[in-house]
Amino acid sequence: MDVLCTLNFKKNGVRRDRDKRRLSDHPDLLSQQIEYQNKATYQALEFYLKVLLAVLGAVGFVVLKNPLSVSACLLVDAAGWIIVLVSCLFAAMIFVHQKSKIERWLFGYRWWSPLFWNETWFFVVSVMILASTRRFVWLLLSQCAH
Repeated sequence: MDVLCTLNFKKNGVRRDRDKRRLSDHPDLLSQQIEYQNKATYQALEFYLKVLLAVLGAVGFVVLKNPLSVSACLLVDAAGWIIVLVSCLFAAMIFVHQKSKIERWLFGYRWWSPLFWNETWFFVVSVMILASTRRFVWLLLSQCAH
């Protein structure tokens, strides 16, 4: 986020290309565009949570059947890869939407401001889920009956 700030704003917080883009001439349009990016971020979060809950429910159902058959192990492995894919997509979508919002702002932000943005924490949590999913799947697959 610091790179985005440096690319879009000068050290004094003024946009680098303010005169070229004439963003300040249309504040109502800017606010509509930023609102659209906010809604898109929350729609992405909603999609991500639905997929996570669906996959978690399916894996929970399969794992509760002891012992795990070979086909159940394949399903658990596929579910892990689905979580990895969806987590990567969600992290990318969050970054792109936040980048689009920053490009529409008229004034810069401090280095610590991203700590208070929801999008930062959405990104961090999705990366944590992404990083831990394969290890969790490996633990489940170690109990498969081959």
